[in-house]
Amino acid sequence: MEVEEILSFPRVREIMKNGGTIMVIGDTNAGKTTLCQFLIRMASVERKGFLDLDLGQSTYLPGTLNAYYIWKDK
Repeated sequence: MEVEEILSFPRVREIMKNGGTIMVIGDTNAGKTTLCQFLIRMASVERKGFLDLDLGQSTYLPGTLNAYYIWKDK
């Protein structure tokens, strides 16, 4: 699925504007983290979080968990 198609879903657009939760699931090396990073950059909410739970991580230690919290200063 292309990014443009994902952004065309009304619920995704609503979450990107007002906040909420999006879960991204897919095959190994399918671009899930890249998609999440794009969505975080595009979201207009002031505070954003990203939880990366990757049980099949092929690059780092297996079973990695990363959490990011991003906010805009006013």
